[in-house]
Amino acid sequence: MDDQAGLQEGASPAIGLYPQTVDNPVNKVGNSEVFWETSGSAHAIIKQGVLHCLSAGDLAIHAIYQGKTYQTHLQIAENTSLGQAVFVRPLRLYTDKGTYPQLPFSVLVDYESGGAKRVKVVWEEIPEEDLARFHELTVSGQLEGLDLEASAQVCVQGICAIESERVWTLVKEAPHLPDRVKLVLSDGRRDTAKVT
Repeated sequence: MDDQAGLQEGASPAIGLYPQTVDNPVNKVGNSEVFWETSGSAHAIIKQGVLHCLSAGDLAIHAIYQGKTYQTHLQIAENTSLGQAVFVRPLRLYTDKGTYPQLPFSVLVDYESGGAKRVKVVWEEIPEEDLARFHELTVSGQLEGLDLEASAQVCVQGICAIESERVWTLVKEAPHLPDRVKLVLSDGRRDTAKVT
C-alpha cells in the first residue's frame, strides 16, 4: 500500500508486495504469486490486489512469497462518513439436523456512500424443535447501533438414505468393497460419501 495514513473502514486501497532481495531489488511481485493472510481485531479481506477494510481495529497482514513471510501492522479507523446504512447483506447457512448453526458475530452492511463494513449482530435464539427436522427457517438478529435487522436463511439438512450396493465375489476371495456410497439428502439432491 502506498498510503497507510488515514486508513478507514470502507476503504479499498491497492496492496502489493515489494520484497527487496538481491534478485529483485524493488520490483513488485504479482499478486497471484503471493498468499495473503489477515488477523487482528479489524476485519479485512485481500482480493485481486485490493485490501478491503470492513471494520475498524488493529490489522496484521502476512504476505507469504516463495516460502518467506513478510508482515505489517495497520490501524483501521472507524469511518463516520459512510452515511446512512441502507442494506444488510443476507446470509444462507447450512447445518445438520439437531446441530445449532454457526451464526456469525457480525454481518456486512452496505451504506449510501457505496462503502460496506462489518457490524456486530445479536441473533435470536433458535428453538430446539426447529433443528429437529429437515427444513429451512429464517433467523433474525439485531444490529449493534443500527435500526436495521439482519437475517439468515438456515437450511437444516442431512442424509435421508444410503443406497445399498450389491457386491459379488468368488468363494474364498475377499469382496472388493466400494470406497464411496451413494446418498439421498433431505433436499432431494444426491451425493456420495467416502467410506472408511
